[in-house]
Amino acid sequence: MNRHRFIVFDRLSRNQLGEFSTLEAAEECFLRFVGADPTADKHLEIWDDDKGIKLHVDPEKVSAVTAA
Repeated sequence: MNRHRFIVFDRLSRNQLGEFSTLEAAEECFLRFVGADPTADKHLEIWDDDKGIKLHVDPEKVSAVTAA
């Protein structure tokens, strides 16, 4: 069964931007959006749907995609 545990959520628009079965895939999506718009890291979130908690993306990963 391919269950989607991790959700990328945009607080600004209140939309889900993707559902993923791995945290790595959710982080890739998050970082693609932040790479396109560095201000997006202020309103995008990754949620663990099983635990009902927001997960934090490593600030160094965010810096790496915004340091252009």
